[in-house]
Amino acid sequence: MSKRANGEGSIRKRTDGRWLVTFPTGLYKENGKREYVYRYADTQAEAAEILHKLQAEKGVGISHGKAAMKTGDWVETWIEKHKAPRLAPSTLTSYRTNFKVNITV
Repeated sequence: MSKRANGEGSIRKRTDGRWLVTFPTGLYKENGKREYVYRYADTQAEAAEILHKLQAEKGVGISHGKAAMKTGDWVETWIEKHKAPRLAPSTLTSYRTNFKVNITV
């Protein structure tokens, strides 16, 4: 069996005999670590089926993450938390205006 690429998830057998499917949501927690979805199965075949289902859902844009944040909220947080302390007032005004005009509706 070949190794999966990064971001494709994994399957492993636990000591209790069940199979664990670990799949990255593509989102990150507040601390910057990746968020994962964990599913359990009784057989390896069932675990593979769960993994394929999660991959297909991610391909069509279905998110299983709890840390889901809308783009507009993320940009707003980025401007206020990370950029505001280090920018000149005119640059900060420009960022906020561009965000309001081009991203939020």
